[in-house]
Amino acid sequence: MKVIALLLIAGYVSSEYVSTRTSCTYNGKSYRDGQSFPSSDGCNTCSCGPRGFVGCTRRACVKTCTYNGKSYRDGQSFPSSDGCNTCSCGPRGFVGCTRMACIKPIGCNYNGQRYAVGETFPSSDGCNTCRCDRRGQVGCTRMACFVDRRP
Repeated sequence: MKVIALLLIAGYVSSEYVSTRTSCTYNGKSYRDGQSFPSSDGCNTCSCGPRGFVGCTRRACVKTCTYNGKSYRDGQSFPSSDGCNTCSCGPRGFVGCTRMACIKPIGCNYNGQRYAVGETFPSSDGCNTCRCDRRGQVGCTRMACFVDRRP
């Protein structure tokens, strides 16, 4: 005998189910009595109860996550705090990040000289200033230089 109903009891809600003695069906899949499984919303958990009844939790689904004080949408990718890995906002507000080894440069080479990360030094034009960044790249100011051509 097939019975189709909607059950709403003490914080549980169910979808369509087919009653049998030792199992239930939820969204086309069969489950054993007492077995738990994910709800179709991806946020809640359901379980197969007595006489084929399906009960599901009714927690609000979180569609955002927070990482280092910033909010991101579900599925959105963003840079990791280490500067070389990538993170993404997953289901239920969880953040997942890649775990690749980060190769940190020890310094920069500029005009045959080696400079430490964060170190500033004069530009080859003699009037601008350069700095070695954490990626091992040199950045320099671009001010116009006054050239004194007097003898």
